[in-house]
Amino acid sequence: MILLHWIAWFCSRRHNRYYAEVDESFIEDPFNLIGLNEYIPLYKETLEIILDLEPVDAMYNRVPDLSLLEPSAELLYGLIHQRFIITKQGMLQMYRKYRSGDFGKCPRVFCNDTHLLPCGQHDIPKLSTVRLYCPHCKDIYMPSNPKYQNIDISGLSSSGPRMQWLRMFEGNKIPEKMDEEEKE
Repeated sequence: MILLHWIAWFCSRRHNRYYAEVDESFIEDPFNLIGLNEYIPLYKETLEIILDLEPVDAMYNRVPDLSLLEPSAELLYGLIHQRFIITKQGMLQMYRKYRSGDFGKCPRVFCNDTHLLPCGQHDIPKLSTVRLYCPHCKDIYMPSNPKYQNIDISGLSSSGPRMQWLRMFEGNKIPEKMDEEEKE
């Protein structure tokens, strides 16, 4: 039996394919998590679930059934993901998802199957769900598949990294230097 780490398990679920796998070292850096405890009840325990840390006995006294923390873990991962995708490594992962068409294709005939980019209006959790932007016709769409229509956009950021992907990788080529850095 193969055991997946929580992050790999979460990202491998079919309705979570819009998410990149955030590196654990990014999550373990307290600077990257500043202010997130305001949105998550039982923040420390929830973070321990994401990082696959062994629960402390005192945690069982506060949360007897760890499955109760699953919705909080998904929200926290989304908020961490939002910060991760504006890093070079995060942008590269998301750009690869864009290039492979993971976010879908524009439904307009004259866009010739242009790949879509996830976008949103808010960075605050639970204010809106994901929308998809076509860089060719410049229109915004709801995901056609209902399983993606409820993704909280706070995990994908409204700060515009998707525009940076297009500028950063003009001509649809990933610079060799970045490709080599990722392998290390």
